[in-house]
Formats: sequence, C-alpha cells, structure tokens
Amino acid sequence: MSEMNGYNQNNESNDFVSGVETVTKKKKAPIIAGVTAGVVALGAGGGAIAYNTSDFVKNQVKLATLSPAEYYSWVHEDSSKEIATKTSEAYKQIADSLAGKSKKNMAADYTLTYKVSDEAKEMLIDEMGIDSSMEDADVILDVINGVESIALGANSSSDGNNSISNIFLNWNDEKLVSFETVACIDPMQVFYRIPELNEKFIGMDLSETLEDEMSSEELEMYNTIMEKTKDLESIISAEELEELIVKYTDIWFKSVEDVELEKKEEVKIGDIKTEYTTLTVEINGDFLYDVCNNYIKEVAKDKTIKKIVCDRLELVDEDEYEEVMDAAVDSIKETKDSFKEFPAEGEMITYVDAKGTIRGYKVNMDADGSEVSGEFIIGKEKDKVRGIASLVVDEEEMFNATLDATADKNDAYTGEIEVVIDEDSDNIIAVEFDKFKVENKEKCYLSGDITLVVPDLDPISVKLSSDGKSQKIGYDISFDDTDFGTIELEYSVNDAKKLDIPDTDDALMIDPYSSDVDLEDYMSEEDVTDFIVDILKKIGLSDEYCDLVAQSAIDSLNGSSYDDYDWDDEDYDWDDEDYDWDDEDYDWDEDYDWDDEDYDWDEDYDYDYDYEDDSDDEFEPYLDFEYDEDFDFSDSEVTFE
Repeated sequence: MSEMNGYNQNNESNDFVSGVETVTKKKKAPIIAGVTAGVVALGAGGGAIAYNTSDFVKNQVKLATLSPAEYYSWVHEDSSKEIATKTSEAYKQIADSLAGKSKKNMAADYTLTYKVSDEAKEMLIDEMGIDSSMEDADVILDVINGVESIALGANSSSDGNNSISNIFLNWNDEKLVSFETVACIDPMQVFYRIPELNEKFIGMDLSETLEDEMSSEELEMYNTIMEKTKDLESIISAEELEELIVKYTDIWFKSVEDVELEKKEEVKIGDIKTEYTTLTVEINGDFLYDVCNNYIKEVAKDKTIKKIVCDRLELVDEDEYEEVMDAAVDSIKETKDSFKEFPAEGEMITYVDAKGTIRGYKVNMDADGSEVSGEFIIGKEKDKVRGIASLVVDEEEMFNATLDATADKNDAYTGEIEVVIDEDSDNIIAVEFDKFKVENKEKCYLSGDITLVVPDLDPISVKLSSDGKSQKIGYDISFDDTDFGTIELEYSVNDAKKLDIPDTDDALMIDPYSSDVDLEDYMSEEDVTDFIVDILKKIGLSDEYCDLVAQSAIDSLNGSSYDDYDWDDEDYDWDDEDYDWDDEDYDWDEDYDWDDEDYDWDEDYDYDYDYEDDSDDEFEPYLDFEYDEDFDFSDSEVTFE
C-alpha cells in the first residue's frame, strides 16, 4: 500500500496525461481513482489466476503460512479431493443411467483376432496328415490356405434398465455367425436370436417366474431393491458421496497433531538426487486411538449418514440410531488403555515435491519385536525418471523393485522395471518398455512396446497401440523359432446410441415353464439349410460341398427325432397272431424230449467221473444236504400261456 501511495504521490505534479484533451487537477482525481482501481483489479485477478494455475506458487504459499500439521493435512486433503471428485462423477453417471436420466448410454466393444501365419498353416496340414493325392484333399487345403484371420468378438450396451449384448465370430474380417441377447429389468424379459438365421427374436417373460419362485418376503425385498436401484441418488447423492469421501479420508490426517517438517531435503533415488519436503508422523497406540475416536465421533454426529440410515433406508428410527452411536462412542473410550499396549510403533514419512504433489512414502515400524521397513518413492531429474520400492523385515530384504526410465519431449517413456523377490537369488524379473505413453488418460489407453523377461523362459512381448478412441494389445506367437501368427485384442468404451428393444408382438414369445415349443413357424428346414450353406461358403467350400455338408447336417438333425420312425403296430404287430407262445406252437415234450434217451451223458459225452467215489473226500461237507426237505418242487407248476 505504501508503494502504491508513493506511486500516486510521485505522479500528482503532472498536469496532464497523454491524450487529446488537457486534464486539469479537478478532473485528475476520478481518472486516477479509476486507473488505480483498474490496476488493483487487474493485479488481484491476475494474482488469483496465477495462484490457481500455478501449483508451485500455491504450495509455497501453504508452506509459508500453515503449521506443519496443517500443511500435512492440506497436502493429503488435496489428493483425496481429486479421488473423491472422480468417484462421485462415476457414481453420478451410473445413477443417471439406472434412473434413465443419462444423456449418454454406455457401450463396450471387445474383439480378439488371430492372424494366421503361413508356417502355422503348414504345421496344421502336416499334423492332419493331409496329402494332395488324397480324395477331397483339395477341398480341405483350400479352406486352410484361404484363412487369413479368425476373430471372436463381443459388444454390449446399456441404458440402466435394459442391456443388449452380441457375440460374433468372423472369418477373414467377414461375419460368420452372431448371437444377440436383450435383457430388460422392468418388466423382466429376455430376448435372443441368431440374426443370420432369423431376424425375429425369441422371447420369454420372466416376471411371473420370479413370483412363483420367491416367497412373499423375498419378492418384497427384491422389489424394494429394484426401486432403490432405479434412484440411487434418493439414497445418497453424488455431492453427498464426494463430501463423505473427503471428510472421512481427512480424519486420519487431521488426527495428526505433531508433524516434523523438513524443507528441501535431498533424497537419492537410484542414480538421481532430488529435493523433497518431508513430513514425518509418529505412529503408535495413542495416535491410532485418536483416529478411531475421531471417526466414531464424526459418524455419530454426521447428519447425512443419519438421514441415509433413518429416513432413506428406514433401517432404524432416530432413537435407535442415537442409542447405537452413543454406545459406540462410550465403547471406544473404554478401550483407550488397550490402545496404549498396541504392539507396533514407528514413523511414517511423506515425500512432497515443489508443486505439493505427494511423491512417495516410507514407513519404519517395530512390530511385535520385528523391525519392518517399507518405502515407495518416485522422482525426476531433467529427463531421468527413477523409482524405488522395497520391503525389509529384520534386515532381510523381502521385495525390491527399481524403475529406470527416460522421458522424451512427448511424455513417452523408455526404460525398465526390475523386481527382485529374493535378494540371495539371481532371479530378476524385468519389465522393459519402449516409448510407453498415455494416449487417453480418462480411459487409460496406452501405446508402446512392453516385454516381460523371466529367467529360464523366452521373453514375452506385447505391443500397445491406441488412436485415443480404442486400445489394441498385440502379441506375436513364436516358439522354437516358429512363427504361429499374431493375437490382437482390441477394446473400447464409448457412448452408445439409443437401445432398440424388441416388441413382444414382433417376437416369438415362449413359456419358460413349457418344453413344448414349436419352432416350425420360426424357422423352416430351408432356413437352416441356407444358414449352414452361407457359413460354409464364407470359409471357402465350393457350392457342391456346401450342399452336401448342409444336407448331411439336416439329416443328422432329423435323425435325432423319433417322428421319422413310426413305431406303431402296423409296422410291427407284436400280437399273438405273429408270435403265439403257447403249447400248440411248441410242445415241450414232443419237440424237445429232455430225457436220457436223447442224451446219454456217458455215451455221448465221455464223462469218466464217478461222482460217488470222488465226492467222498472232496465234497464231504455237502453230503448231508437234504434236497427233498430243503427244496420241495412237488407242488410247483410251470405253464406257458
């Protein structure tokens, strides 16, 4: 202010300002006031803009004006706000979609493509033992040699209440067949079709099925859940969710009363040195008690949570809620002494860069007699990016990872991450990356080459590529110097168009409880034949073989039906006229006389065994068996009618 006054005083002697009109002293005052106000406004506005846009300036101001504990809380609160904002935005999108309020419907597309190599084709032909001299060998060879790619894909879209999904199979970028499903929540209906076979949907209404399968209590609960799901923000709004996330994340940091702050502390990360502000907090039983106590007290007086539990969900009334909360507050107070005996204590160090961004943590703890130390820190010096992560227990390194990368002017990174699980072992797992770059931060689409190097195994390399609209991940399949081709996965998440839900009047609606479904009106034998022929032609079969294979398939389908075989009495009459099993047809005495005259067991079959002599010793245990007493067949009669 004194400088501004001096500036004004130094200019009071001037009788004019540059312009057309000469200005007298009486006219100077309003002009000077206006210019001054403009300068102040411009300066204040520019300062506010600079403050809001420069993270470095903002951080330096906070460092200079806040206490160590306040600065510690501010740094973490700034990070938690970003997380809370993204979470609430995602929640809002889901809630609007389920409520049918969303202007944008969600859609996802996935395609897995196998690009066949010539070597793979040759190996397949050899494995199948196909020789050009074999009958019809040229037919199979044409199909194998003609394939360039095979793709399996799926896409889905949803508006919250309805969803459409489609699975498809492509051959050389041409669709062979697909299966489409439509699911509706209210009313609960499902439709499906194979468009290449018939554009008409087959549908089922499952509303009554739920009523039949559920008890009245279960059905009531289901209906309640469905109603609440349609309006998630009637339970908790996106704004309330964001506020709660920030509030309960910050309780941990606001519970810290004693913070040791060191500015511009030099930190060595690999082969670089950087300066960070370090914030050291002591962790012990007293601190943990304060955190738990602050959480409970905040929940007990939280009007938003109380409104959700008592009014919106109607789980308990206000008196019951307050009773439970009071009991929880009293309970945590009673455990204060037990926290003093907490078997772990130590310190946690937070590393903050010049812009106020958290770059890492380090924890040193004495946990029940064991010394535990863990850290994760990342830093940058010019174009060098370095990072370390480790876990040490009682001076024994359990885990160690290092990041060594270089950044170019386009924010693409080249380098590697090395991971060591056992410090006494030479087994180092490495992830190498070349020109790794984030192409779409919101959808996490990436580009670059990634190679996984594992001891005793061939390196596994994948290629990431993206145009910002979709993500592609490619992998070259190669074993023992043989090229088997390439696998590529492409996926994208985008906004969907308005969903086209089938009308029940246009679909073939069937009863889910009935097995008596007549599909003759839905598809004819000719439809099925055309469907099969179309697929076979696309994979490269000639018209002649397409017709033969299709007819064979139709015959097989028909062969599984008993309608083609009429097993009635006209074809096979199993009555007494054909086969009369009575004594007139077969006289068991005359036709077959089972007496000793027909078969003399001594003459016809030379049985030189005297059972009477041989059985004295070998069958002695059975000689007392009385056949006449045990089995009396005198009253038995066998007849054939």
